[in-house]
Amino acid sequence: MKKIKNMKKILLIILILMLVKNVAALGIGPAYKTLDFRPELNQTIALHLYNTGNQESTLIISSSGDLTDYIKIKNQSITLIKNDSFKTVYYEINLPKTLKPGTYEEIIKATEAPKKSNSSGTITSSLSLTHKLTLNVPPHGKYIDISLDINNTNFMISLKNIGEKNISNADAEIIIYENEEKIFNITTKSIALEPEEKKELKTTWNAQKIGEYQAVVTINYDELKTKIERDFNIGEINIKINKIIINDFKLGEIAKLDIYLVSNWNKIIKDVYADVVINKNTIRTESVDIKPEETKVIPAYWDTKNLNKGTYDAQLIVHYKNKIFEKSFDVLVSENKVEIKPAFNTKYIYVLLLIIFIIIFALFYQKKIKKST
Repeated sequence: MKKIKNMKKILLIILILMLVKNVAALGIGPAYKTLDFRPELNQTIALHLYNTGNQESTLIISSSGDLTDYIKIKNQSITLIKNDSFKTVYYEINLPKTLKPGTYEEIIKATEAPKKSNSSGTITSSLSLTHKLTLNVPPHGKYIDISLDINNTNFMISLKNIGEKNISNADAEIIIYENEEKIFNITTKSIALEPEEKKELKTTWNAQKIGEYQAVVTINYDELKTKIERDFNIGEINIKINKIIINDFKLGEIAKLDIYLVSNWNKIIKDVYADVVINKNTIRTESVDIKPEETKVIPAYWDTKNLNKGTYDAQLIVHYKNKIFEKSFDVLVSENKVEIKPAFNTKYIYVLLLIIFIIIFALFYQKKIKKST
């Protein structure tokens, strides 16, 4: 009798150990998801099934609970092999136009398919991984759909009443932040919205400088409110070349070029560097960070050991934020002095010749018309 009891205990321990091993080997994420009700909400949710134990397993996906009629599972089963660290399954929720107020729960379950016992009578086990979806349906019954469009300094907020009740008063409060500091706020006029009605709220902000900003827009509608946030830019990020200075120059030695760069942006621009191309040789500077509206000096070191006196074509190419700014110039080299002058741009010659040609053609054509009359 004792032997039978001991055998049962051993089998129970083995079963528990196998279950623990399986649980540790497989996982699901996220374990929880909470949604707020919106009429006719359609959303696809991804679940990751993790295979940390590098085992082979087939999982059956199912759902049960308060929202089963509105849930569609896109993958009814999925197989994990040893090399799979994880696989993704999806389920779609399609809500009706109305639901009674309250809290709804749905369980999405990934159940391991039963494994056949081998000839030696080894005990097999299966497990279930669960994901819990919670839907909150508030009692007010008022819902609003919002879209925000920011075009430079112009704000347009589109509001649509997607509920079944009238909205008496709806407005938008816009707060602008620069580097987390509040710099501007304005509240639009108030409007009323009937069910399915759509209207727009418009306003303008007179920005003082270009840069990166954040807009926090709070929509107040009757006793309710909702908020959306948006990052936006005014103008384009730009770094200008102020000047290039070379002091204490001696031909044949290493010359130091001080390159003065100016930022017009309101945030730090990181990893800025320059290439100086002189006589087909490229000199690259170190990378630096430039603070808002800062003038930064970055050095470049030019080896003039095998250089002769004369005038050389040169280019300065500044790299920042996947952009480049180029400037051409001439370098006049003498024994103990270097002069940097703007490069003569041949395109101006072509433009001038084109203008002269147009003038001559116009005069000729006018003269021909006079003769014919």
